Amino acid sequence: MKVIYIEDNLTNRFLMEKTLGQCFSVDCVEDGHKGIELASSGDYDAILIDLNLNDPELDGIGVIKRLKGELGIQSYFIAITAYTGPEWEQKCRDVGFDEFLSKPVKFPKLKQLIVESAQKVQESEDGNTP
Repeated sequence: MKVIYIEDNLTNRFLMEKTLGQCFSVDCVEDGHKGIELASSGDYDAILIDLNLNDPELDGIGVIKRLKGELGIQSYFIAITAYTGPEWEQKCRDVGFDEFLSKPVKFPKLKQLIVESAQKVQESEDGNTP
């Protein structure tokens, strides 16, 4: 399974790559522009996006809008953020994220979500969705 993580923080990218890299093929990029470029050139099972990318022109919300809306990328989108609360989760779901995780990320939960996302995508492709 292929996963991309779009995150501006070097330490967070390192941790994600080392932890998820034990189970999946993981590509990490440091900004939304590179994330959009990479996501549009590859077939990723899950796209993990930090909401605050430290870029005044393109945050995580802007990235998902471009990927899903403008480019029609079909993947499983997971918001990963330091923001918490039901209002942030709803905001993320409203723009198209499939899941919402607050930092610090619990890696067993994230791994489970990625595996389940692949199953959901496969069921959808097979026409077996309820």
